Amino acid sequence: MANSQHVSIIRQGVTAWNQWRKKNTEEQPDLRGANLSGENLNGVDLRGCDLTRAKLNGVDLRGATLQGANLHMVDLSRAEMAYANLKNTNLQEADLHEVNLSEANLMDANLKKTKLIKATLIRADLMGADMREAALNGANLGEADLSRANLSEADLSESDLSGANFEEAILTRASLKRATLRETILIGVDLSTVDLSVVDLSEAVLNK
Repeated sequence: MANSQHVSIIRQGVTAWNQWRKKNTEEQPDLRGANLSGENLNGVDLRGCDLTRAKLNGVDLRGATLQGANLHMVDLSRAEMAYANLKNTNLQEADLHEVNLSEANLMDANLKKTKLIKATLIRADLMGADMREAALNGANLGEADLSRANLSEADLSESDLSGANFEEAILTRASLKRATLRETILIGVDLSTVDLSVVDLSEAVLNK
């Protein structure tokens, strides 16, 4: 369960929360299971916070700092998270369907079994992310950086991968069925086990 004091402070708004964090740098914020649905947390500092199973659906987290936070099984569906910093964040099994993560930093994040159905990840940095078994069907990953990411058994069917960089990514048994691969960079990628049904690879970049 969440720390009731921490929940009370964050509900006072971003300014109050960020000021409290600056004054209490040694305290580990505990927001496990907290219901913050629909809150305006634009620019909030949630670095290292425990938000396991929290309800954050529809929350405005644009420009928020969540680096190293624990978001295991959190509900972030339809949240606004453009420009957010989620580097090294644990998002395993989280629900992020229809989330907006445009230009967000998800470098080395744990996105194993995460639901990113119809999510917007335009120009997002997913370099080195663990995306094994993630559901990305219908997602927009235009110009996203997925170099060295592990997408084994991920579902990317019907996703828009135009201009995305998958250089040296792992796509073992992943599905790209009906995906758009216009100018998608697939250099150093083993496609032998990938489902490429109804996919046009003619405009993809396969060799240096």
